[in-house]
Amino acid sequence: MDVRDTIRDVGVRMDRLEAERESVIALSRRLIRGTKRAIHAIHIIEPYDLTELRRMSDELMTKVYGSPELLSSGGAQDAAAEFAEVCSSISGSLALSLNVLVILL
Repeated sequence: MDVRDTIRDVGVRMDRLEAERESVIALSRRLIRGTKRAIHAIHIIEPYDLTELRRMSDELMTKVYGSPELLSSGGAQDAAAEFAEVCSSISGSLALSLNVLVILL
C-alpha cells in the first residue's frame, strides 16, 4: 500500500465519521426537543408518551456506543442526560434513566 492509498483510506474513514457525527447531532437535537416537551408535560401534569423518546435514546446510544469521538461531540451527552431527567421524573423509570447514564461514564 502506498501513501496515496493510505491517504485515500484515511479520507474515506474521516468522511464516514463526519457523516456519523452529523447523524448523531441531528438525532441529539430531536431527542432534546422531545425531552423538553415531555418535561413541560410533566410540569403541567399532562400525560406524555415516552415511546418515541425511548426509541430515539436507544438509537442514539447504539450510534455512540464504543465511539468516544461520537459520544463527546454533537450533544449526545446532553441529549442522554435530558432523557435520563425525564425518565427519573416519571414514577418507576429510575432504572431506565440509570441505564442511560451508565453509558456516559
